Amino acid sequence: MRDRIAALGRAHSLADHTTDQGMSDLASLVSATLQPYRDHIPIVIEGPAVAIDWRYVSSLAMILHECATNSVKYGALGTDDGSLDVTWEHRPEGLTLEWVERMTRRTEPAAGRGFGTLMIEMSLRQLEATVERHSDEGSYRLTINFPNIGPTAELERVANF
Repeated sequence: MRDRIAALGRAHSLADHTTDQGMSDLASLVSATLQPYRDHIPIVIEGPAVAIDWRYVSSLAMILHECATNSVKYGALGTDDGSLDVTWEHRPEGLTLEWVERMTRRTEPAAGRGFGTLMIEMSLRQLEATVERHSDEGSYRLTINFPNIGPTAELERVANF
């Protein structure tokens, strides 16, 4: 629970409180979420600049934090030979974010729905987002489609750890 609160604190600190718009940008949010893991494996964060409306920041931060937590337990962030790519792009139906882990072997999570899964599902509902998951022994892909996450900018922002 302490890690979840810390993740929310980092996310909230990214919002621009000096304007009426209260925006944060997606690359900064993803980077802040993955900051504790940057020395674990190669991480690529890439996509066009996307401003996130303040009302979506908490939900998106929780989704990203839970993805990172699950990755430490079962995926690439829990290995020393994996990699993680977090990318996004604009599509006619909204914004699509992909979380792609590659590793030599993925540990299967226990059956059932834990607290983290419930947090992700609740956050996805708040964002009116849909999710697709695909995994095999050496990879895990999570694709999240956000119909209306916030205004966009034309500049490209790329951060590589």
